Amino acid sequence: MKQALLEEIEGKEADCFAQFPAYIARLKAADTMNFAELSINTNGVFEAAFFAPGSLRAGFRSVRRFIALDGMLYARPYILLIY
Repeated sequence: MKQALLEEIEGKEADCFAQFPAYIARLKAADTMNFAELSINTNGVFEAAFFAPGSLRAGFRSVRRFIALDGMLYARPYILLIY
C-alpha cells in the first residue's frame, strides 16, 4: 500500500529516467552554454547523467582553481550516486 501511494505521488523512477533525453534536448536548446550528457550501456540501460547549466559553468571561471565534488549514494530501488 505504501509503495503504491509513493508511486502515485512521485511516479515511477524508471519513467523519470526515460525523460532524460527530452530534458537534455530542451536544456541544450535553451542556452548553447548548457552542457548535459547521458550514459547508457550497450544493453540500453541507464548508467549516468551529468548536467551543468551555462551560468554555473561561467561562474566556475571566477572561483578558485581547485574544486572538489562529493558524491552521495541515494538508496532507492535504483542505486543512485549524486555528486
